[in-house]
Amino acid sequence: MSTELKKTFTPEEFAERIRNITNDLLGVAADLVKALHSRPKLAREIAALGINPLLVVRLEKLGRKQLHPDLVLATSPGAVRLGVCVPSEQDLLLENGAEVLTADNDSRRIPIHELTADQAKQVFVNGHVRTLAEQRSWLATFKKVPADFVGGYSVHKDFVVIKEPMRIPKKLILQFLVEMS
Repeated sequence: MSTELKKTFTPEEFAERIRNITNDLLGVAADLVKALHSRPKLAREIAALGINPLLVVRLEKLGRKQLHPDLVLATSPGAVRLGVCVPSEQDLLLENGAEVLTADNDSRRIPIHELTADQAKQVFVNGHVRTLAEQRSWLATFKKVPADFVGGYSVHKDFVVIKEPMRIPKKLILQFLVEMS
């Protein structure tokens, strides 16, 4: 029986291999952007060959310098939402983390890849990073609505049906908008 010698990689060797993958991704992304100029349907053709279309889109954004290399393969809720932001915010938040308002009205910096799905929704909206004041307002929309309003309306995708005349507080209007989105 022969014993195979299995190589154990050092942390330095893994780091070098990961750097090589990143450099390869940057090269592929640059080539993809160049090719898309002459063949606009190339992204669809690549996806038809079994490559995840989201990866193709992310590589194109990377090639256009609209996406930080660390976000190309990232799947955490915070990283996915950060990928929609402008590159300067991506750099800043990847380095420093996001400031998140906590339940006790305090704030703390959390690394992007450690944000929960709820925290990512709280911090990011459509490529914008909410300030602490904006987060406070956003969180306030989820507070309990007074009981006398519970049965007087129904929220639909594009409209609200008010079943009887009533005074509607600002918090309830904000809740309508949140439920519609």
